[in-house]
Amino acid sequence: AVAENVAAVDWRHLAVLMDSKDEQVYAALFERAESQVRPLGEPFTATVAEVLAAAPRPLLATGEALDYVQVRAEGVTLAEAALRMPTANSVWRVGRRLAREGVFTGYAHLLPIYSRQPEAVRLWEKNSGAK
Repeated sequence: AVAENVAAVDWRHLAVLMDSKDEQVYAALFERAESQVRPLGEPFTATVAEVLAAAPRPLLATGEALDYVQVRAEGVTLAEAALRMPTANSVWRVGRRLAREGVFTGYAHLLPIYSRQPEAVRLWEKNSGAK
C-alpha cells in the first residue's frame, strides 16, 4: 500500500521503510521496469545503513520510518511526506488491480508479514540468555 502511494512518481528502484524500533526498519525493495513493479526479495528487518547498502540505485525511499531516521546516501531520493503512510485508497487500488488479474486470497489466508520476532519474545530471549 505504501509503494502504491508513489506509483505516479518516476522511480526505478524503491525502498519502503517502516519503523520497527530498536534502530531498525521493516524494509521492502521493489524494481519497476516497463510499468511492471516487482519485489526484489522478501521484506526484511535491518538497519537503514544495511538497507541502503543492499538497495540498487537510483533509489526512491518512502515510508513512515523516514520521519524517525536519517537517510542520506548518494543516489537516494526521499518521497514527499504526504506519500509515506499507507492509505485506504492505496490498499483499494492494490486490491482492485489484483482482482482484475484474477488474483484472490481467501480471508483466512490474509496474514501480516512479520520479519522479526515479537518484542516480548526478543526481550525474553535477551534477558534469559535463551535463543
